[in-house]
Amino acid sequence: MIIRWLTRHSWKILKWFLTGTALYLLAGILCSLIPLQGEKPKSIGVQVFVVSNGVHTDICLPIRNNIQDWRDLFPLEEEFPGRTVRYLCFGWGDLNFYVNTPSWADLKVRTSLKAIFWPSETALHVTPWSNEPEVHTRCRRLFLSEDRYRKLCDFIEAHLLLESTGGAHRIRRGFGGGDAFYQSKGSYHLLRTCNEWTSEALHVAGVQTAIWAPFAQSVMMHLP
Repeated sequence: MIIRWLTRHSWKILKWFLTGTALYLLAGILCSLIPLQGEKPKSIGVQVFVVSNGVHTDICLPIRNNIQDWRDLFPLEEEFPGRTVRYLCFGWGDLNFYVNTPSWADLKVRTSLKAIFWPSETALHVTPWSNEPEVHTRCRRLFLSEDRYRKLCDFIEAHLLLESTGGAHRIRRGFGGGDAFYQSKGSYHLLRTCNEWTSEALHVAGVQTAIWAPFAQSVMMHLP
């Protein structure tokens, strides 16, 4: 019965899907162009980075300073003795998509559609970096005051589920290089994508962002 109905109305369903996709892309582009007010860029302060692979954005922060020591939540240096970790990169997203898509070659239609259309569990992908990120088109450097940096760290911490020991709840190791996935709060869906999460975090820290940033370009275009 359902299959027969779908077959009969397949053209209408396709038109609805294409129309919805076009409207979503148009809204994303228009909203990306409208900035939320933020502070003027600084040339001194705590150094942080925003990194993009063209589709997804991460926020890279010092592993420790006088404001925040991330080793209390992520004991990555204990897991990799002898390795110097200077930065941690944080990326938020759909848990199922993260775990089952180690590379774009592993992307499945079912996984992507579920991530887009069905509110789902989320995870923080945390990656240790031994060296300072190199600034280029897809990596921007920002300087935050101590107060703004504290707000950024609080935003990230607020999305973590903690264990009784006080550390972050690790779901599983990542795909190599010491990265790992940690259970996060909140749901991933069409209106709150991984890049919108990055934009929200930057806005909390006083950085100018778009009013809605569903795409990586939506985030990067407003950074100095």
